[in-house]
Amino acid sequence: MAIGRISGSVLKSNLTRNGVDLAFETNLLYLDVTNSRVGIGTSEPTTTLQVNGTTTTTALSVSGTLSANTIDTNTISSSDSSVIQINDGIEVDGPSQHNSTVTFNAGFNERVNALTSSSTITVNCATARVHTVTLDTNTEFNITNLPTGGTCTIIITQDVTGSRTATFGTDGSAAVKFPSGSSVLSTGANDIDVVSIFNDGTNFLGNIARNYA
Repeated sequence: MAIGRISGSVLKSNLTRNGVDLAFETNLLYLDVTNSRVGIGTSEPTTTLQVNGTTTTTALSVSGTLSANTIDTNTISSSDSSVIQINDGIEVDGPSQHNSTVTFNAGFNERVNALTSSSTITVNCATARVHTVTLDTNTEFNITNLPTGGTCTIIITQDVTGSRTATFGTDGSAAVKFPSGSSVLSTGANDIDVVSIFNDGTNFLGNIARNYA
């Protein structure tokens, strides 16, 4: 595509701009010579390089601070003091591995997934790590896609009848291990129990906090 309009002289003698800005197609590419800034999609860049639009790159190396409203990427890593600091929100749709420190100054919110009561309930930890269900029948929970080092939480509410029972297995056919081998739920109507399950790489270890009032 040919450039149809350029404001500012582009004579060879003026390639050293001497304080005169240069604009290609108004704001397609804008050189703010006075402030030593470059704008793409904007004629008023406020930083050294400002892009108004979506940028695609196969690699981005930042030696200082990276600030963005939204980051959509497969990998975020830091070699500078091995610290990644998140000042605002971040949404992770898949597994996240951190080999160093991640600091969330604005807090961390878990995705909560609502399960449907049935005789067998699959708890997919790739969908969410916190699940809720109101039991209206006895059930077997099947924990799937919980990686080594991962924790899954199930918030279980009895229906108005109560006395619903549950067992807990995994996608590897191993039963979840509970203290003293007991996975008994509270039995009262509308009772709430919180079941936490941790995968240590060898066993799935469960614990039940019972009868939240």
